[in-house]
Amino acid sequence: MKKKKKRKNIQEERAFQLYARYYYSSVRKKLSRKALSRLYVQPPFNRMSRDEIIKSEEYKKIYEDLLSENEFAAAYRAGHPEQSTAFVNDYLEKAPILRNITGNRQQISPERMMERYKELQRQAEVVSRRETLRRNILDRIPDSLPDLYPAARAMERHFILHVGPTNSGKTYDAIEAMKNADTGIYLGPLRLLAYEQYEKLNREDIPCNLVTGEEESYVEYARHRASTVEMLPLDENYDCAVIDEAQMVGDSERGGAWTAAILGVLSPEVHVCLAPEAEECVLRLIEDCKDTYEIRRHERKTPLLCDERRFSFPKSVEKGDALIVFSRRDVHSVASVLQGRGVRCSLIYGNLPHDVRHTQANSFMRGDADVVVATDAIGMGMNLPIRRVVFLEDTKFDGKEERPLFNHEIRQIAGRAGRYGIHEEGLYNSIYSARKLEEAINAEPHKIRKAYVDFPESLKYVGDSLSETMKQWDNVPVSDGYEKGNIKRDIALAEKAEKYTDDRDLIYRFATIPFDEKDASLMMMWHDMLISRVNDVPYVYPRIRVNNWAEDVSEALGILEHQYKVCDMLFYYKKRFEPERFGWIEEKKGEISGKIIALLAQQKLSPRRCIQCGRKLPWNHKYKICDKCFNMRNGIW
Repeated sequence: MKKKKKRKNIQEERAFQLYARYYYSSVRKKLSRKALSRLYVQPPFNRMSRDEIIKSEEYKKIYEDLLSENEFAAAYRAGHPEQSTAFVNDYLEKAPILRNITGNRQQISPERMMERYKELQRQAEVVSRRETLRRNILDRIPDSLPDLYPAARAMERHFILHVGPTNSGKTYDAIEAMKNADTGIYLGPLRLLAYEQYEKLNREDIPCNLVTGEEESYVEYARHRASTVEMLPLDENYDCAVIDEAQMVGDSERGGAWTAAILGVLSPEVHVCLAPEAEECVLRLIEDCKDTYEIRRHERKTPLLCDERRFSFPKSVEKGDALIVFSRRDVHSVASVLQGRGVRCSLIYGNLPHDVRHTQANSFMRGDADVVVATDAIGMGMNLPIRRVVFLEDTKFDGKEERPLFNHEIRQIAGRAGRYGIHEEGLYNSIYSARKLEEAINAEPHKIRKAYVDFPESLKYVGDSLSETMKQWDNVPVSDGYEKGNIKRDIALAEKAEKYTDDRDLIYRFATIPFDEKDASLMMMWHDMLISRVNDVPYVYPRIRVNNWAEDVSEALGILEHQYKVCDMLFYYKKRFEPERFGWIEEKKGEISGKIIALLAQQKLSPRRCIQCGRKLPWNHKYKICDKCFNMRNGIW
């Protein structure tokens, strides 16, 4: 019996598949009525034909006409299905389109039509709400986006654009101007760069505060401030402002912060440092603001040349080299190979705390380290005494896919070679093809056409929910020359938060906390923090372990780096919700950084090994097991 039943299901499934094929072919070929009637004989065909038909505009028109008839509506409400069915049948006699396709019109009941009509009404209400929300958003957005910053529009600002390649002295000249001002603010892309300016100004007896998303350090009598660009206070006035690496306006993830800084910083004198490809875009922003500007062009202080010698790793590594890879794992792997040959290495990559990166950079600058092994984190404003930049990889994973390096990325990283005053020239090379690098560096840079803008905080109270408002903002048009930044992550976090509260301000503040939402433990922390605020109870923070690390140096570094991310998360929470608590965070972060610095100073990174047999793996091996174990596992000899 079971086998027969199973066979019947298989036959029915095949019938459905045949129906789909016949249905679409009938639409394309416009078969005759006689041919259609032969196709729709079997019950499965009838059933599926109705499901398809009720999605069509003709069908909607038919039953909307039905429901508008008083006779049918009265019979349906009075509970007389015989009368309503008869009325439907009479109507269907006048509807040849429906009759020809369905074949068996008796199976379409009035109840089914009423259900479908109510469903259409619900859909129409959703569409209407969305259209109303869209109109409200458009009404709130001014015709000119700079008008989102009325305080900046009320003052006269003058921009000085420092345009030039890397190692051309753009930032140096801008900072010198800021030093001469009574009050000033530096806005950089990385907390490491903000920390460098903070240290430099205080060392020169110019009191300066440090304010980034991860830490704050206040100096007595300070009238200057070094910050990451996202931390710009739009309600504070400064005599001079410096916006560094302004070509980032064209970045879909973070570009909105640079656009907001250019449009909204409250300073009569604004210095903007940027690459040549962003000049037209930034000028358009300034012109939209109706501010004045001047352009100062900078040339590279030292020539940047292609090293035509063939490079072989690790034999060709020389003192003063910067070896570039694009993952933490590969940084450790390359460093372990070099350390095994007696080459002392400084390590710089994104997961390292900023003070650790600063210490590693200083180690290379003092000559304590022979080479620096780094990711593209080195390309953003870090001035190191690098003689030659060597690319050990020509692709990177950008969070979505593994892709070749863009020309502007190659230009930015290679440009770090040849620091003025230390080397007479800068060199670049590759383990693959130095000529391809040369072509990329000398190619005409692609102009940045549009500046990205973030979701305006002024819209967070528009509409029925914040996530829906954000979605509609993502669909509305913006002014020419602008593009909306990627807020899919913020929308997803807002939807999660809306399951527990309808407080718009609380949802927005949690949705915009910067953390790695792909990290399960950090995501759990975010959830627990949200619940504590919704219930108005103190957050019970996780225990921070500093002394419990693995014997393997790379594994121990991974544990400590993650603990530092936990502290960063606690700092965000403290700053936004409970500023009187968690005063110990800065001390704990310093302790973690000290442990990381001590581990790196040992110069004993372990080589990568096969997790199955323990055999050493090449530094650039993509998998956790060796080829031999892989072949044995899959029966390949």
